[in-house]
Amino acid sequence: MKSGKTKTILLIILSATAMISCIPQKKWEKATITFNDNSEREAYVYASPLSYYNFFRAKYSQDERRTIYPPDSAKSVSNGNFAYYSLFFDEERFGMESYGFIKRLAGNELYIGVTKFKMKTCACKTSGGYFKGYFIVHGDNYIKISFDAHRQIKNINELNSFIENEGIDFEIPQSICNLDELITLIGKVGI
Repeated sequence: MKSGKTKTILLIILSATAMISCIPQKKWEKATITFNDNSEREAYVYASPLSYYNFFRAKYSQDERRTIYPPDSAKSVSNGNFAYYSLFFDEERFGMESYGFIKRLAGNELYIGVTKFKMKTCACKTSGGYFKGYFIVHGDNYIKISFDAHRQIKNINELNSFIENEGIDFEIPQSICNLDELITLIGKVGI
């Protein structure tokens, strides 16, 4: 009887160890933080896929406690694998003022990115709500990409007007109809 209990306990311990070792660990990556005063600092950064738009975590050595940076505290956080940029969402277009980090998906000077942003939809909810959106960004200027019910891009003409007004010699062909095609195009053009 003892060996049966011992085997059961050993099996439970091994199972628990296997489950714990399969839990993904936070990956802290070395990155450059560019602050609003244009100063830069190297840090280990963890940008969670669930919260990168709202804040990112950084620490300046592996042993140090993390510091949380909201999007109004830094212009960008980047390394060779990722780039996040701070965007200001104005009251005129979004019903309230807020900041968010946008994750660059493709492009350089002109890029396409994804973020979640706060927007006020009615007077009854003064704090607004979070919405996921895709944007084309150039410097501090940006335009939201609009989609129809079938996830087809419906504002190609407005996107092209934005790009032209930014002084960039590039036009999105009318044949581009979905987000994946647009990401691929902007990535290939490399503006």
